Amino acid sequence: MRSRALLAVILLLSIIFFIFSCKDKEASVNKEIIVLIESPSKSYYQEGQQIEFSGSGANTEGEVTGSDLEWSSDIDGVIGTGVTFTRGDLSPGVHEIVLSAVNADGEFFTDNTTIEIFKRRSQKKTAQKKERWFRRITDPVDGGLYIEVHDGTIVDMSTGLMWEKSPDNALRSFHGSVDYAKKLKLGGYKNWRVPSIQELRSISNISFGSKYRRMLNLSGKAAVHSAAICNVFDSMNGHFWAVDASNPYIVIARRKYGHSVEYQFSSAVNYFRGTYRPYSFNKPGYVRCVRYCDLKKWRKILARKK
Repeated sequence: MRSRALLAVILLLSIIFFIFSCKDKEASVNKEIIVLIESPSKSYYQEGQQIEFSGSGANTEGEVTGSDLEWSSDIDGVIGTGVTFTRGDLSPGVHEIVLSAVNADGEFFTDNTTIEIFKRRSQKKTAQKKERWFRRITDPVDGGLYIEVHDGTIVDMSTGLMWEKSPDNALRSFHGSVDYAKKLKLGGYKNWRVPSIQELRSISNISFGSKYRRMLNLSGKAAVHSAAICNVFDSMNGHFWAVDASNPYIVIARRKYGHSVEYQFSSAVNYFRGTYRPYSFNKPGYVRCVRYCDLKKWRKILARKK
């Protein structure tokens, strides 16, 4: 009889211990914060370039926002707080970027990524030194002459336009892209802007045009490849913003839309094309900034290099 009573007590204590153990585990799970860095998405940036930071933190009680999310660099210390912000003054070097959140018990939860900031070359250079940092590129399709400059810019000698070679990976609304272009400092210049649709068309193969047709080798078989953009430029899938001074917007079903070119690769039919598309001003898109340049200067430089 005693042994049965003792067994019952042991069983009861085991059940109580199991219940409290489950509650402790549940409380521990509720206190855990899932932290995720979403941007920056690139690994390399130039000194002074605007970098967008975005991330999130959440647990079973909801999202973590504001000053409860802290961003830091192992070089510059705390660089910001909150879900998203932009910085353009990080020090040159390799940064370990850490996004951290702390729960009510003082426990830290983090996510991290690494980016490298390249030191901007001094703008106080002689013209002779500048000449060493570019190369001529002749487009194999239309014979157009482009100048690729070491600072991440491309000069189109046929139009007098200077372009960003590689647009950053940040997605922005139309107005966000306009603001980004105004603040951009690249190649020692500040007067960057969103291109017109005509300017973007000049370096693109819009729709099914045959301006940029190349031979592409797929699985050992040669195929005609319609490129979306002159191969001097780096590009990616997605909508790229443009403007039209004579027609700032398009009205469709009583709604206003902006101008964009959507670059798209299709492995099914082996093409990478650009298509003009009206695009909602608030939707996310990329921007390849442009500015006018001094063609006379570049003609003189090219003449000296011959």
